[in-house]
Amino acid sequence: LSIIADADEAMFRSKQHGRDATTRFDVEMKRRTERRIELERQLRHSLERGDLVVHYQPIVAGASWVLTGFEALTRWTTAGVSVPPDEFIAIAEESGLIVPLGEFVLDEACRQLARWRKEQPSVARCTVAVNVSARQLLSGDIVETVRDALCRHDLPGDALWLEITESVLIEDVVTTAAVLAAMQGLGVRVSIDEFGTGFSSLSQVKRLP
Repeated sequence: LSIIADADEAMFRSKQHGRDATTRFDVEMKRRTERRIELERQLRHSLERGDLVVHYQPIVAGASWVLTGFEALTRWTTAGVSVPPDEFIAIAEESGLIVPLGEFVLDEACRQLARWRKEQPSVARCTVAVNVSARQLLSGDIVETVRDALCRHDLPGDALWLEITESVLIEDVVTTAAVLAAMQGLGVRVSIDEFGTGFSSLSQVKRLP
């Protein structure tokens, strides 16, 4: 069983590198696999306990330096050690935990923005940006999840920005276009994060609302 698991891990790594790739399983890969499994277990428990926190990075207008909004950033500390976002987000993606994690961040970001808007007149028109992964966007109920979060915290649709990665554009453009059209109907705005770092092209962007 151990040999089969090791071979399966090597195959998974090969698939990540594209067609016709080969991967040799070694001790370092085994160490990384064990760490990923343990972090996935801890992440699952942290989500159940509500241990993750959301920090907010201010967004300002370049010319005037006027505060226009915030970007929600998830941070996770387990057993007293901070886990880098790129590491635990990748684990969440692979395990499917990205869906409940995304729902938590979305709800928390809307809750916090609604509170700030009510308590501080200077941010009454500020927005909040939340990252949404391809897996979340194509999960089937993302539109309902967003609608519920906005209603629960009494926020208009244009208070929310959803940032999607360009990987969404190459996974399922038809479904993505339908979801984004529904978001547009809610008044929610969408931006493509880090466009140009992957394999997408401007021709694909033209197919989206």
